[in-house]
Amino acid sequence: MNIGILALAMSVSQPTAYPPGIAGPPIMPASPFLFVKVTGEKGDQAEAPKVTWHPLSSESTTTNSTVGLRPGYLYRFAFSDFPDAKGTVLYPSIEIRGTLIPRPGIPDVAKHPVPIAITERDIDQILNGRFITKIYYLEDPESAIPIEGKAGEALENSANSEEDAITEARLRGRPMLILRIGERPSTKEELARENVPGTILFPGAKQMPMPAAPPIFPFGAVMLYDPLLGPKAAAEECLNDGGDIGARLGEGPNRTISGLDPTDTAMMYTTRKGTRVVASNRVGICVPRFVAARVGSGPTGHHSIHGPEAKHTLQPVSALDVRMLPGNIRGTERLVGLIGSKRINMMQSQEGPASLIQWSGRPAGLASIKGVSSIAMARGPEEITAYKGHVLLLEKSINPKHAEKIGDVVTITLKFSNPTTEEMSDIFIADSLTGRLEYVEGSTKSTYPTTFTATANKAGSVVLRWSVDGTLKPGESGTITFQVKIR
Repeated sequence: MNIGILALAMSVSQPTAYPPGIAGPPIMPASPFLFVKVTGEKGDQAEAPKVTWHPLSSESTTTNSTVGLRPGYLYRFAFSDFPDAKGTVLYPSIEIRGTLIPRPGIPDVAKHPVPIAITERDIDQILNGRFITKIYYLEDPESAIPIEGKAGEALENSANSEEDAITEARLRGRPMLILRIGERPSTKEELARENVPGTILFPGAKQMPMPAAPPIFPFGAVMLYDPLLGPKAAAEECLNDGGDIGARLGEGPNRTISGLDPTDTAMMYTTRKGTRVVASNRVGICVPRFVAARVGSGPTGHHSIHGPEAKHTLQPVSALDVRMLPGNIRGTERLVGLIGSKRINMMQSQEGPASLIQWSGRPAGLASIKGVSSIAMARGPEEITAYKGHVLLLEKSINPKHAEKIGDVVTITLKFSNPTTEEMSDIFIADSLTGRLEYVEGSTKSTYPTTFTATANKAGSVVLRWSVDGTLKPGESGTITFQVKIR
């Protein structure tokens, strides 16, 4: 079966009926689209270059607005009317390799188009014979570059080759599209062959078009999931904050919290039973950020120096005798090492685990199976972070719940409470921010007297710490609020 047809069928088909009492996963869009917005020179809209989709065909449409492109297809559009080169028309190409995955925190992916920028620098180099390639990818928030971004713009960096750019995109996020500029002008027949009708969702369209041909490129847009457990949470669309990742949280020296990694949020307190460290719940901020890895190739210039020719003198040779013996040279080298660019997809062991890495708390169960024998062991939790009624010791929330763009300011609330029968003292709260969140100076407030400090962390942001004065009696609670800016 054609892989393109299979992928399209899987993306369109969704389960519609489930057993009584079982709620199915949220129904995803009938067909995926990657929304893009092509921009040129900055300035008034009247001075901006024109973008024409399906050029030289009956479906030709000129628009500078956001359009939806189907994954797995090649698109070649016309880019014309530059301020400094009015008669020049370029025909860039776009390969769509992925899409955003709609989530409860990002229900409308059309509000987050990939900002494709063809700058004045790009045009100058293309007119001088250069070839430009840009790999756009969705940045993984856990490995985000700790710099401030701008709404409607993608971060851009340089790569030595297209292979290096694709490797960077896979390591630091999820590839979305490949833009190539500087190819030779296309004929009308070539444009008709490359642009498949029914693959572009134009602004104002009331229904999604059906493609006239299956996809031609592999793409990552079909989300497979267990029909009962539901879809797995998206990794790159949303940045998670709170909870405990990486090294386990615990009591450190000098009244500090050890294992506090970026995005971790924790509270340490003391009762007559001892000192405990608990993590907060996790919250998500779904504001995607795109990065473009730029590659330039082609001649950069030609430098030639001419000088006086040298004088040559030729003398006749009286005799010339050259003898060469037949020979055979063979060299054999063995493989010294092997480096792969892809990670392992699966690892299987015939026997039970030799070691166990604990991410949070003690294991709920551990089993080892060898042959026909089976040994099992179960342990209870070492500490609890919630009590009957789902009351958290440290609860984290954000407002507004659905931020829309880079640069928005979000208010974070930390509610600490004592639902136990013991009095809490020496309460210490810490929040290590991810590299995409910037603390707004002077925004912290608390309902309890606290001592506040802020220090830099390894993610390029800060660790916020509050030492709560006094004690927290059974049933009492307090709140801490502060603001962050989305980078």
